[in-house]
Amino acid sequence: MKHKHVYLLLLATVLFLAPHLQAQNMVLRLQGGTDQTILLSNLQKITFSNNNLVLNYVSGSTQSYGFSTLEKLFFSPLTSIKNTVASKADILFNPSDNQIHFRNLAEGNHPVTVFRMDGVPVVSTTITNNESIDMSGFPASIYLIRINNQILKFKK
Repeated sequence: MKHKHVYLLLLATVLFLAPHLQAQNMVLRLQGGTDQTILLSNLQKITFSNNNLVLNYVSGSTQSYGFSTLEKLFFSPLTSIKNTVASKADILFNPSDNQIHFRNLAEGNHPVTVFRMDGVPVVSTTITNNESIDMSGFPASIYLIRINNQILKFKK
């Protein structure tokens, strides 16, 4: 029972980190210290079933390892972890020209929606870095801006 919890925790960790990892091999350390290295590009699917680690290969073959024969499972060489944190957009509202100025946006077009505090959209457009949106036709209030899955607030 103890091994089952350890392997479930290991599986959860692997599934959480797998999209961010750029490993080339999976290494199975067997009881006794022997390592079995498996090229990840040869694997189609990894599953845990009936106290076994089951490897399904792209070639169609299957290999199974009993939990009791495994000491450790890890990925190697770890070439990098992708940066999943995107830079956050900055806004600056300039009351003298009634413009919302955008900074720190990645290259390309970014859909932007400006909402009143009651959730009603008042502006929906696409901008690039260092562009601005004219708010001169809107009353003084607090507004929310959605850009790049980020919500920002400003006061006009």
